[in-house]
Amino acid sequence: MNDLSAISSDKIITTYDKEAEKAIRQVAKKIVDGSLYPAYMERIEAFEQKRVNPYDHFQDSDIMYFYVNQKTHADETKNRTKQTKAEYARDLLHFYFFLRQHEEFLPMNKNTRILPLVEKRHLREYQAMLKTVQREQKNEIIKTGYSPATRNRKVNVLKSFFTWLKSVDYIKEEIHSAFLSEELRIEDRPVRELAYEEVKMLLDFYKDHPINYALLSVLALTGLRIQELSKLTWGSLRYDAHIGKYFVRVIGKGRKEREAILFHNVFERIQAFRARRGLPTQLNPEDDTPIFTTNKGKAYNYKYLSEYVTRIIEQTDFPFLKHRTSRITPHTFRHYFAAECLRAGANTSYIQQTLGHSDIRTTQIYLDRLLKRENNAALKLDESRY
Repeated sequence: MNDLSAISSDKIITTYDKEAEKAIRQVAKKIVDGSLYPAYMERIEAFEQKRVNPYDHFQDSDIMYFYVNQKTHADETKNRTKQTKAEYARDLLHFYFFLRQHEEFLPMNKNTRILPLVEKRHLREYQAMLKTVQREQKNEIIKTGYSPATRNRKVNVLKSFFTWLKSVDYIKEEIHSAFLSEELRIEDRPVRELAYEEVKMLLDFYKDHPINYALLSVLALTGLRIQELSKLTWGSLRYDAHIGKYFVRVIGKGRKEREAILFHNVFERIQAFRARRGLPTQLNPEDDTPIFTTNKGKAYNYKYLSEYVTRIIEQTDFPFLKHRTSRITPHTFRHYFAAECLRAGANTSYIQQTLGHSDIRTTQIYLDRLLKRENNAALKLDESRY
């Protein structure tokens, strides 16, 4: 993997537009394909035997490929997932594309090492650009800058990357300190709130549409991530007669397993979905096919499914959608589920366990606005006195 020409073409060097995004994704796809990793390890070991720094013989594309795919843990389940690799690759390539817009880098051959020439000023310029860059959206609206959460992620990926580059002597200076802190404040996070009445309106709107009804019901009443929902298998669903509930095994972040409860009415909606798709509706622990499939019987791509869910919500055209500052996405339902559990009396640690958060602080972030609002001292006042 030694070709970065797709993101250094003179045709797309002047602006970060849809063509640039497409080029970055094409190269990222090559990087995420880790099939060359064993060959890279053989190369490294051969140079190490000669007591030569192997990274002196890497081009920029090689070093990014190796960094994204490198294994840091003997337990394979603790190494980066394909999704994480894709995010890292896109963030690194986005920065690399930014570098190619600097005149001092433009004349260089596509295989020349640019990264060792990066200076602190380039990192500062890139971080500033993240707030001001003009980006084309799918609906052809031009948006200025990235959200605080996205900027935080991109900067953290680059900090980690440049720290590692220094550790293997690919670069000679510790330049990652040039980045300003991008610590994400609670108030910077997108507002992902839904009221019960709003969720009920959405569910009722699609109650005669077995596909949409089942998808929205599972998201609203389980708190599953869209990636988790897309990977559910029919054989992992079972009925616990002792508790009187259906359970489904969920593979979450870091390949950690947990179980999610499916209420009887949600299970019936899933059965209606599967009946519409022509799939078996009786429980079968031997059936490892997806619970939810496309009309062609294939597992959903989670990004497509996420966009689909967001689109069908907007198609309802309910008035409350027009007054929101952010779109309702599958992740919004995850926040809704956490809030409903809290209102029902569940403690934060139980909610953390149910959602599959490794750190309770993440759960607390989900619930912070709700707790502040419901613990507001003004609620103790009797408004009728005024």
